[in-house]
Amino acid sequence: MVFLPFAGYAVWASVILAFFAGKILPVAYSFILFSILQILLAIIAVNLDDEDFHLIIFAPFFVAGYKHLVDLFIIKAFLIFS
Repeated sequence: MVFLPFAGYAVWASVILAFFAGKILPVAYSFILFSILQILLAIIAVNLDDEDFHLIIFAPFFVAGYKHLVDLFIIKAFLIFS
């Protein structure tokens, strides 16, 4: 539980370094792959709960935003309570 939030920010640092090194295409492929997987998981979840299919458009935000916000909260809690 302690390693994963820090690993997420290491991934972002690697993405920024790859961007400046001109190797953005493999990063884009990875982002597209994980976005598609997240969308498929969201479709399954929406079908299981009989929810509105408009919720699926928010699935890619888990790949590039929401998860990192949650990681930030976990790191902050870890630093405060340890």
